[in-house]
Amino acid sequence: MKIAPQKQEHIIAAAIRRFAHFGIQKTTLTEIADDVAISKQALFYYFPDKPSLIAAVEEKIVGEYITRVERGFAQSGNVEEALVNLLEQRKRLLEQYYMLVAALINSGSAAQNRNMEDVKKKMQAKEWTLVTVLLQRGMEAGELKALDAAKTSALLLETLSAFAQCAIEGVSIPDPKMCGRLFLKQKEVLHLFYNGLKS
Repeated sequence: MKIAPQKQEHIIAAAIRRFAHFGIQKTTLTEIADDVAISKQALFYYFPDKPSLIAAVEEKIVGEYITRVERGFAQSGNVEEALVNLLEQRKRLLEQYYMLVAALINSGSAAQNRNMEDVKKKMQAKEWTLVTVLLQRGMEAGELKALDAAKTSALLLETLSAFAQCAIEGVSIPDPKMCGRLFLKQKEVLHLFYNGLKS
């Protein structure tokens, strides 16, 4: 039996809807199979277990997020504008897929799986590369003073992620106000970073 990419995408889309609304733990594979009108056994042909489906879902939403960040960086007039866009895309991701993002942020816990941890590492590596290149371009354009772009990028992203982890920890129900407060705090930190970096 040949894998049908379109059916696989339908399964991932159904899983995203379920996971985003009910959470990963409360969603069963049977429910997802029912949503796409296939048997649970047929679902196993595309995804052998729940962790592999979770990883595919996380990869899909992370891929879309990274694409939006890349587009925002390309359209931004300067480094600060690009970094604010990064924050806006993080906020959008959190608001749209709170349950999934919370699971991804806490993927190091025993309740989560190695596949999800791999997705998280790929996302972090891609963000780091994008911000590092952005800072290097800022130096070349004379917008930023001379700095270690790779080290500064890692420090900035780790700081922003620490804020997000603290905000999400222990919050099981999406809270739009929390997302807004987190965005404003991160923006303030970003502004301080930028002022220290500009030439």
